[in-house]
Amino acid sequence: MSTICSASRTDHGRLVMGTIIALSIVASVLLLTAHPVRAWADARQEEFAPRGVMAAGSQPSNVCDLTSAPITNRTYTVQPGDTLGVIAQGHGTNWSLLADLNHLSNPNLIFPGQSIQLCGTAANHGAAGGAPSTASLVPAAPVTSALNGEFCQSPVFATSTISAWTVPPGCYGAIYQPNPANYVARPNFGWCNWWPEVMHPGNPAILFGLRHSQPLAGSVVVFDPGVQGASADGHYGQVVAILNGGWLLISEMNFYWRGGGFGLVDYRYIHLGSGVSFIY
Repeated sequence: MSTICSASRTDHGRLVMGTIIALSIVASVLLLTAHPVRAWADARQEEFAPRGVMAAGSQPSNVCDLTSAPITNRTYTVQPGDTLGVIAQGHGTNWSLLADLNHLSNPNLIFPGQSIQLCGTAANHGAAGGAPSTASLVPAAPVTSALNGEFCQSPVFATSTISAWTVPPGCYGAIYQPNPANYVARPNFGWCNWWPEVMHPGNPAILFGLRHSQPLAGSVVVFDPGVQGASADGHYGQVVAILNGGWLLISEMNFYWRGGGFGLVDYRYIHLGSGVSFIY
């Protein structure tokens, strides 16, 4: 009787070669089938300032209209290496309008083979709960705000025209890192729910309160999944100011835009609409 302790040298060589070939095939398949064009971590700058693309507040004159444009010119199929900014530049429009038209909660995450609508206007084809492309601010109109506990205490909430991805003015354009020791003790520091919870220190169950369709300054804003930049789990924020035309300035934590993210607080504009509610 003999005992097999190891393979022969020839068998061993075949085994190694077979393993290398198999691993190469698997790697190739993964690269071809699961490669996003651009992710949050790699394209935060592209999100609010795509190279060579007109400002988000401007309205291009050559965006095709659904009533007259040929069907073949109404959409574009994303190619490997594309970004929304590059697609917009190639079709005479801007990335913000394309994001609104295509209901993209994350303008930086598009995939090869995805169909991008090129025609129409954001006002006619906005996503449910999506913000319109721009809104003019009337200085004489009333503005309400709640600055208690906010990092930025400026009374200047907007300067001229705002859109969903306009950077707020002054200190509202900065990113802040709170120290948990300076706030009431609440679990889950770094996640989006932590920020509104510590902003309401006398109500530890604030997120379980009654939801309303209209905001109050200082109330909690709740986003349904996928609405205005929210993740698949939804999102929370804090209403800082109520502006004209249904626009709001909010503060929030764990939102990946302009260098924000986990454990960081930023400010941005949002708009009233479906999928957005308020707790107070």
